[in-house]
Amino acid sequence: MSVLLLVLLTGNWEQDLYEDIRFGWKGPVQDAVANALDFGLDWPSVAALDAGLLLAGDERLSATALQAGASLAGASAVLFATRAIVNRARPEERETEWYRSAFPSGHTTTFFSTATVYGWRYPKLRWPLAGLGVLVGFSRMYLGEHHPTDVLAGAALGIGAGAVTMAVWPDDEPSRRKVLGFSVPGSGVGLGVRLGF
Repeated sequence: MSVLLLVLLTGNWEQDLYEDIRFGWKGPVQDAVANALDFGLDWPSVAALDAGLLLAGDERLSATALQAGASLAGASAVLFATRAIVNRARPEERETEWYRSAFPSGHTTTFFSTATVYGWRYPKLRWPLAGLGVLVGFSRMYLGEHHPTDVLAGAALGIGAGAVTMAVWPDDEPSRRKVLGFSVPGSGVGLGVRLGF
């Protein structure tokens, strides 16, 4: 594990990966997909879609939309606090205003913070949402907006916000709630967390 960490911290892997994706995968289909994801999955678009689902009239979908909105709000607060501290320039800029900091990726954070909640409540959507999330992350590098670690941090932040939201605000189906935890055999000592998934 320490060897992997050393390679990640000392190598040029991030710049090499960024350049491979940014300049090595060019094509009209890739351009169209990346631009569609850039416009269609930014914060205002995702928030508007979530608000529309809130008003859809389905009780479970409305509850999920509220949870997703809470996850997005929490993730956004952490995102902007992190950006104010880190203030990392975007790959093709020398400097940037703190709120436009590259780290972490806002599109990736936005997508994963809401997709985690929807995937949690609607398990059949998990893999399609995960695949779309990978495309969102690649599009941010493809368009020259983010470094790979910006995207990874955004995904981690979004997934974390979604998981925390679902742990604090589980769904209303007791049969779906599970306890995750551990115990020391024979000691009677253990720790468990009840989650709504």
